[in-house]
Amino acid sequence: MENIPRERLQGLYSTRLLNISQNIIRELEEFTSDLQSLQKLDLSFNHITRINKDIFRGLQSLTELYLRGNWLSAISSEAFQSLNKISLIDLSHNYFEVIQLKMLLVLETQIKSLAFDENPLTCNCESQNVWKWMQDHYKIILKRSRNLRCEHPEDLRGYSFILLPSQKLCDVPLISRIAIQDIQTYSVVVSWQGRNQSGLSGYQVAYFSEQNPGIIRGKTLNANIRSTRLNHLTPGSRYSICVLATGNLGMTSSTGSSLPDARIAPYPEMPTNSIFGDELILNHLRSYMNDSITSKCTTVSTIEIFSAAIDSPFSNTYMGIADMLTRRLSLVVGCCIGFIVFIVLVSALGYIKTKKRPVIAKAEVQQAPQYISYDNFNTPGIEVQTTDMDINTITDKTKCQSNRE
Repeated sequence: MENIPRERLQGLYSTRLLNISQNIIRELEEFTSDLQSLQKLDLSFNHITRINKDIFRGLQSLTELYLRGNWLSAISSEAFQSLNKISLIDLSHNYFEVIQLKMLLVLETQIKSLAFDENPLTCNCESQNVWKWMQDHYKIILKRSRNLRCEHPEDLRGYSFILLPSQKLCDVPLISRIAIQDIQTYSVVVSWQGRNQSGLSGYQVAYFSEQNPGIIRGKTLNANIRSTRLNHLTPGSRYSICVLATGNLGMTSSTGSSLPDARIAPYPEMPTNSIFGDELILNHLRSYMNDSITSKCTTVSTIEIFSAAIDSPFSNTYMGIADMLTRRLSLVVGCCIGFIVFIVLVSALGYIKTKKRPVIAKAEVQQAPQYISYDNFNTPGIEVQTTDMDINTITDKTKCQSNRE
């Protein structure tokens, strides 16, 4: 039989056991709500490849579900959400490489036995949450999942997933990278990259000066924080800085393991010797301040100022004020220089523009011709005689002279 027609199951109100195993069924349709009394459903050894979220919605009385020996590689996390009375699910001999934690969380309140034997499981950092869930619900898994073994990666093939030490399951450090940024005279910014891990409750950033290694200072931070600023440092000093993961990570050392011991930094016991507000004295972390699965360290030197520095709150405060005033003075000087340069540029551009302007030739003004008058050039002592002459008389005299000739 390749499928289960829905109409064939209608009217089976009193059916308590339904065995459809040993067929070639590939896909399942949603079971009819007429199977309201069904308690045991056996779909083992078919060719079922997927199960949607609504397939078992009408089976309110189902307590046992057998899906052994199918071709399942994934199941919707909501597929079993409506099965309020389910106590046993057999998913062994399928093709699960990854088990969804969300599906397990839906089942944990009512399930009593869950079988995952003989599945090609991939054992890596992503499966740590499932591993931890199985450790917390060992009685549920132990009955029918003793043979749940790792198929990938190659070096873990054949290992029992439940009995596998956590550090073998994931040997990737929780803190993959640490960086120092914005190095100042009295402060630095510490940032890091960390992966999500079940049981991780936070981080501790611890540091000490190589000039005074006897005092370890630090901060306790939440798990979602990835950077912090360390203040009140000494100028020109070299510091060792470490970021440590804290919490119940389930990483304990195992004898004979080639991996480094996973060290979990404990929280401080409400120290009263806090300094500089949010910073604490964390001398108990000295043995954890090295590179491991749960910690990462680096070194940095602060910027020198003057030629010496004193590691005290008073000198730090004074130097901080001096640094602030120096910055403000630099800003004022820079603004003044910029203003002067601006004035010079404007003046130069104005001068160049004026020089390039064409010169307009002045129009020549014609002056009235000047005449020389001889009236004023009289000989002294000589009386000038003036004669009134008529133009007509001159004309008549001229004619008379002509007739005489």
